[in-house]
Amino acid sequence: MFIKNTIEEFLTTLASEQPTPGGGSVAGLANCLSASLLLMFCKLSIKNTNDEDKELFTKLLAETKDVMEHAKILIDKDADAFDNVIDAFKLPKITDTEKQLRTEKIQDAFYHAALVPLENIKISSDLLEITEEISSKGNQNALSDFKCAIYLAKAAYQCARENVLINLESIKNQEKKNHILQELHIFEKKL
Repeated sequence: MFIKNTIEEFLTTLASEQPTPGGGSVAGLANCLSASLLLMFCKLSIKNTNDEDKELFTKLLAETKDVMEHAKILIDKDADAFDNVIDAFKLPKITDTEKQLRTEKIQDAFYHAALVPLENIKISSDLLEITEEISSKGNQNALSDFKCAIYLAKAAYQCARENVLINLESIKNQEKKNHILQELHIFEKKL
């Protein structure tokens, strides 16, 4: 599990010739970093604010924690999804039945590998919605951290989007492709 790695271990593995973790896991990590900065910003802001804003920051703290927990899972989930693609390509292809099964498994794996970064895009969208709720409030001494949280969520979105698109190229089922493209389009409208 990459989420349990130290930063040093994760970076070393990421820089290696291994196919995972890759950009999709990095998107999850960027979302985690964004959420962590938002949590810090909320905690710093909650101390010196009025009761109404305290209530807002308390609510957003809970929401951001939930979002971050989901993003943590996606770091490994993305790597697992791509590992499944690699495993599907290793299936035997001697008989017609084996070939057909292998093709089906490859297609299923690519579809799933496109769905996981789509989850990361949703997380980026959720994080950016949270930042909109507090864009004019909060501790001004931590404003640079708040802005970094926004940039990281946007970077996570871009990384995840690229992973969706690259996996879409390999999906032959047009209905499945269209489903993912529709979901992607919905998020692009929001962002």
